[in-house]
This record gives sequence, C-alpha cells and structure tokens, in this order.
Amino acid sequence: MRLTQSDYQLIPLYEYGLLINFNIKLSDPTYILQVRNEIVKRFKSIIVDFVPAYHSLTIHLSRPHLVTTILSNIDSLLTNFEFGDVKYEKIQLTIPVCFGDAFAFDKKRICDLLNKDWTTITKELTQQTFTVYMLGFLPGFAYMGMLPENLKLPRLESPRKKVTAGSVAIADLQTGIYPTESPGGWNIIGRTPIAMFDLKNEQPTLLQVGNIVRYVEITEDEFYVIQNNPTQWKTQVA
Repeated sequence: MRLTQSDYQLIPLYEYGLLINFNIKLSDPTYILQVRNEIVKRFKSIIVDFVPAYHSLTIHLSRPHLVTTILSNIDSLLTNFEFGDVKYEKIQLTIPVCFGDAFAFDKKRICDLLNKDWTTITKELTQQTFTVYMLGFLPGFAYMGMLPENLKLPRLESPRKKVTAGSVAIADLQTGIYPTESPGGWNIIGRTPIAMFDLKNEQPTLLQVGNIVRYVEITEDEFYVIQNNPTQWKTQVA
C-alpha cells in the first residue's frame, strides 16, 4: 500500500509538536510503527518521543520552532511512502483475569444488556485475542481491540469516581486495564493481579502498541497467589 498526499494530514500542534493524521483506515498498528521507524531513521537527533494512536502519530520535538523546519521534510517522506509487509515481531502476552463477583462490578448490568449468562460472556472474552492500538488516558492504559459485535457495550452513564488498579474493562468494541487507581466509565468485568505500570521497571508500561493480548481466566484464590508472587506468572508468550 502506497500513500498519497490525500491519505494524510500534517497538523502542527504547538511549537514542539506535530500530528500526522491518516485519512485512511489502518487496520494494523504496525503500519503506524513503520512510519515511526522511518522518521526515526531520518530525524532521530531532534525527536524526543512519539505517540502512536489508531489512525495518527504525534511527534514531539526536542527544540521549539522545529515544526516548520521539519514539516516539509515529513511531507516529502510520506508522499509515495510504501508500507511493507508487516515484519515486526508481534509480542504476545497472556494476562490473568479473575472474573469473580468480588471484581466484576458490572456483571449484572453486562448480562442484562447482552442478554447472556456470565459464563458465556467470559468464555467468549477469553477466546479472543486483542491488539494494543494505543496508550492514553493514563500512563500504561492500553486501548485494545477489537471485541466482537455481540460483546459491544456502551460506557457507564455516570463514570465511577474511583476504579481500582488492575480492573479489566470493556466499552464499545474496546477493552482496557486500568493501570492505576483513577476515575473511569468503562464496564468492569474483572481484575488482574499483574501490574500494568511500574516505574521501577526499565520499561514502566507492560503493554506496548502492536502487542497481542489474551485474557486467561483465574480463580480468586489464584488471583491472590499471583498478586503476592507476580513473577510466577509468565506474561509473555514464547
């Protein structure tokens, strides 16, 4: 797939930032990562960070007023940019989740809305694999998708003021795990004992854009065993 100028927009955000907004649907986040990696090759010395999203890429620059300088260069890079085959190693991770009553705060609401029993719902969830499309909202909060249409749910009408860290949730066709305690308006289906964000780690955020994630059901007893000894759960799939 080759880009043309009508396939994207370049939008200066502020004196340090530039947004590439793609007008075409990119079904796999590795397409965004290909663009990011090509930009890194050419402009690494003046770039501080990237923020990939579903159909956009934000670039943060190291010095002010570089946006106008780099704008035409990025435009030249993107025009006729050809996406290669997806060759990135897609890291697969399994996340243990307890769907028990102690953690699944929206169980009754979800069953009523979907007109299904809880066992059927959790079985369908654990049969899916999810792709991490973007990080946002909170450090370490991964937006993952896509859920099948038969599990599509609206957000809560009134967000909770406090959601416990590790809470696993769904909304619309997405799923996510709250990395820290925070307000939240998604439907809580369970909780994981695995930390999603830990500043003590060299890479604080467990999930990264492009990862493939699967939920594995555990009991409440297993939840506390893993919570007390998280290293016993091998998150990454070989």
